[in-house]
Amino acid sequence: MRFHVRNSEIAVWPYLKLKSIFSKYPKVCKIILQYHLIEREDLSHWRALRSPGEAIHAIVQKTIDKRNLEAIRELAKAGLDLLAKNDEYTDESPIFWAAESGASEIVRYLLDQGASPNESDITRTTLLHKAVSSGDLETVRILIDRGAELESYENINNRTPLGVAVAEGKMEMVQLLLDAGANAKEEDYLSLAAYSGSIPMFNFFREKADSSEECVYAFQAALAGGNLDMLLYILELTDTPVKEPSLLDVLQTGNTQLFDYLSSPEFAKRLGHQISWDPRTPYAVHAAVDGGSRRLLQWVLEGGGDPNEQPEYSNPPLFHILSHESSLANILLKYGADPNRRNQEGETPLEHALKTEKYSLALQLLGAGAAPLSGKDHENREPLTITKENCPIWPIVQMLAKICAENAQESKEGENESQDPYWMRNPDLLDFFAKAVNIHLHGLQRERLQ
Repeated sequence: MRFHVRNSEIAVWPYLKLKSIFSKYPKVCKIILQYHLIEREDLSHWRALRSPGEAIHAIVQKTIDKRNLEAIRELAKAGLDLLAKNDEYTDESPIFWAAESGASEIVRYLLDQGASPNESDITRTTLLHKAVSSGDLETVRILIDRGAELESYENINNRTPLGVAVAEGKMEMVQLLLDAGANAKEEDYLSLAAYSGSIPMFNFFREKADSSEECVYAFQAALAGGNLDMLLYILELTDTPVKEPSLLDVLQTGNTQLFDYLSSPEFAKRLGHQISWDPRTPYAVHAAVDGGSRRLLQWVLEGGGDPNEQPEYSNPPLFHILSHESSLANILLKYGADPNRRNQEGETPLEHALKTEKYSLALQLLGAGAAPLSGKDHENREPLTITKENCPIWPIVQMLAKICAENAQESKEGENESQDPYWMRNPDLLDFFAKAVNIHLHGLQRERLQ
């Protein structure tokens, strides 16, 4: 017996396989089929699950993401404990996921089942923090009506729910929390408003601030938020002296217009001297990568920034690009980043890219000289094992690695140093690799899962 992914004719999961995973809950697999709780894009994640507990976690989270209250009710009837904190890393229960996604009806249902409106995770982030960040007003109203604490602080940024709303520029949410009794004097909300970049929000709290506190830290907050318009607005309002901005703070914003203004004679006149930033500043490459700006990263590297810098308790810059566009990898590799330099856990960038299914990045690394079989990681696994555990495409990787190496060598011999690397000029090969992976995976799905 098989079921089909919605809008697809590919059979992706056998009924017997589901039944074996949920052996303690025989009704769960029927609910999964009935409500289409597994989609095509979930398959790679499902293959990596190693226990029934992880599978249950994944199914409940997927159901909440779909805001399917009926399916949640059925899963509860089937015996799943929807109040348990079953995320071993964050100590979160399903109501956290519902609050985070703004699934108000599921939040209401779980509260009715006995969940606490003041539940918190390992960072002391509460349901109200999550709901405020989701932007769903109804979820916030439900939690407040059930007694959620308004003045609780989370450990990540030390903010109350009101602080979260201000920092994220959610004016309507701010008004709701203030009407419910949140204390507007509890934090430096003026600075948080400056950080958000919302001028109406800034003016709202500026009217509430004491004259002696007006704009005290607002300039630095606007800078940290990468908000040039807010920064200029604050400078117009006050004659308060400003400190020279930190290069790392500016790079992390990724805002090239902000960088240009702070480097300009206009700002130098206000500051009293021209800023002279050193691109070789420790962590400058990391900060530029985190900011995600190609131009700022190139400025740092051209000025002598080390593409292989690895300060204490940090990883090489290539490991930081996984959440950014792959063109940043091209720039790092062009300026000498070592594709085989290991992180603190003993992984190479290629191993990490394969493990996290960043296949375009894996191809770029192979083309830049990453060793396909470069030893074992911190779990004593070779790249072949890592890839098979996550997405078994190693034969394709090996085949393309050979092509990559040959073409990279040819391009190196035929180009001068001023030209872009081979991979920046060959998007067709990247596209071919992605298509080959998809074709191979679909074949594996039919072969292994039917």
